[in-house]
Amino acid sequence: MESETTGEPDVANGKGAPVTVRLYQDDTQVGEGDLPKTIPIMIGIVAGLSCGQDSVNTVADAYRDRKPFAFTGDIARVTVDVSGEPFVHEEKEMDRPMARE
Repeated sequence: MESETTGEPDVANGKGAPVTVRLYQDDTQVGEGDLPKTIPIMIGIVAGLSCGQDSVNTVADAYRDRKPFAFTGDIARVTVDVSGEPFVHEEKEMDRPMARE
C-alpha cells in the first residue's frame, strides 16, 4: 500500500490530510482510491501495525460480524517505507512539557 498526501490537514477540526492510496500485489498496482481525510494524530506503538488481521477494528461496516477481521489469502511480503517528512502538530507537542509541570 502506498499513501500520497494530496492536501493539508485540518487538525483544528479533527481532520488529517487527504490522501491518494494505491494498493499493490507484488509490484503491480491493483487498486487506487482517494481518502478525503485521514486521522490527525500519530498512532503510537500500542496500536502497532497490523498486516492481514485486526482484532479490534474493521475497515468497513460490512466486516463487523467477521472477527478477527482476518485476510484469508497469502501475504508473501510486506514493505513499510517511512521516508518523507513526518507531520508534527505543534500545539500537541507543547502539551507534553506542559503536562509535566
